[in-house]
Amino acid sequence: MSSLQKPKNDWAKCLWILNQCYIGGVNMTKVLTQFEPTFWKFQSRLSDLIKDHPKLNIQKTAVPFKSKITGKTGYTTWYTPLCPPKYLINLYNKVNTEGLKEKK
Repeated sequence: MSSLQKPKNDWAKCLWILNQCYIGGVNMTKVLTQFEPTFWKFQSRLSDLIKDHPKLNIQKTAVPFKSKITGKTGYTTWYTPLCPPKYLINLYNKVNTEGLKEKK
């Protein structure tokens, strides 16, 4: 996946992260710690992409967790792409050059 160009917008950045984590998936904690510490809009940009490109099939899995510090429990959502890798790369290249164009 290293042959991909540097992302030029938030939607391309979202697809770039999904390309990097194609097999295992990604959650917000992984996005903020390993990829982009200031990319808080990952989930919104992913929702925009899914809405505008129905073939982009993403599995959303709620995984329970318990905080070691506070003892509280909650859920984190893991996003795993189910579409073929070639489609994800082609969509990345398109979104990276053209941006996200909404259909009217």
